[in-house]
Amino acid sequence: RWLCVKHEAKALVGPWGIQIVGAHVSGEMNLSYADFPFPIAIGNCRLTSPMLLYDCQLARLSLRGSWTVAIQASGANFKNGLFLRNRFRADGGVVLSGARVGNLDCSGGTFILKDGDAIGADNITVGGSISLSRSQVQGAVDLSGASVGGDVIFDGGEFMNQGGKAIVLERAAIKGTIFLRADEGRRFVADGIVDLIGASASAISDDRASWPGKLRLEGFAYDRILEGPKDATSRLKWLELDISGSNQPYRQLARVLENSGDTAGAMQVREALQSRLSAHDWPPFRLLERSIAYGYQPQNALWWLGGLTALGALLYWRAGRMATMLPADKDAAQRVRSTGALPPEYPRFQPLVFSLENTFPLVKLGQTAKWQPDPQPAPPGRLPGNALRRFLARTSSARFLRWFIWIQILLGWLLATLF
Repeated sequence: RWLCVKHEAKALVGPWGIQIVGAHVSGEMNLSYADFPFPIAIGNCRLTSPMLLYDCQLARLSLRGSWTVAIQASGANFKNGLFLRNRFRADGGVVLSGARVGNLDCSGGTFILKDGDAIGADNITVGGSISLSRSQVQGAVDLSGASVGGDVIFDGGEFMNQGGKAIVLERAAIKGTIFLRADEGRRFVADGIVDLIGASASAISDDRASWPGKLRLEGFAYDRILEGPKDATSRLKWLELDISGSNQPYRQLARVLENSGDTAGAMQVREALQSRLSAHDWPPFRLLERSIAYGYQPQNALWWLGGLTALGALLYWRAGRMATMLPADKDAAQRVRSTGALPPEYPRFQPLVFSLENTFPLVKLGQTAKWQPDPQPAPPGRLPGNALRRFLARTSSARFLRWFIWIQILLGWLLATLF
């Protein structure tokens, strides 16, 4: 401290700054409120007392390979960066609340504070990137409210805080990408909640094997998926990890997929959201999911209409063969009953056209005006044959056909309206 704050001593420090290597420091290292225009490197040292850096101004601080207890650096300004990397270890927490850092590099470090924030960097401002790649953390990493000009990298790190929050990026504004991937054969592991509520980033990059057990995604905004699963099916499984209960993550994912050109995937996500919203709907409204996927697939109604038309055509064809369908004109109907022949000038019965008119409400081709089920059928007797023959005979009866026509018309209106 004397070298840093004593004017005469400070003037004698060269541009490479102060370097301490392999030292055992048993006393308190207090550099709070001091202004250091040169870098400080404390490498492979053992510090057995807290390091106090409150509101200090440092060009650069490196603790590469050192082992310390707590570091208190709230409000500090590390202009060119803070480096806690390459086997660095802190037993007691690193506090960087409100600090300003050029780059924060904690890759390969170990941070231990089981009952609190192993790294407490809420409201930190980082001009470059934050790297926690291949780091081991027992406790929480709190980056809530952080402002980061570059990327935030957690690749290959282990973040253990069982039952609590492992990583907190709540309300963080990240101009670069959030990386949550494997690195050099080491998986990203988060034994605890990864909290991204209200955060924003340019992109997210992950891999499915490294997905955490629990996420909080409410309000998380990102522009694209840089690496990792990009299909809707996989990403819907990713959303199932969200415990915030919000619908916003579905809308966000749909927007990202749509902007990337995957309109079908975006529609799949919106369908999943609508299914989630309608899970407790009155059962009849669930038909909207079965028929047209809540409006996201209206073309499905055409398939239902086509099936209804085909079924009707089959029933009417059989009814025509069984002489159950008769002309609507009384004289023509009487002639068919008496001679079995249709007047030459009368339109012939067309089962498919008759079914089309009943299915599609606005289609009028003249068949339904000319033909109808027999209005005076013979009294039903005992139907002969086995169960199948009796069933086929009933489906050709005039009574059954009248009911089927009414149902066909109603379903046709309903499906056409849904389409």
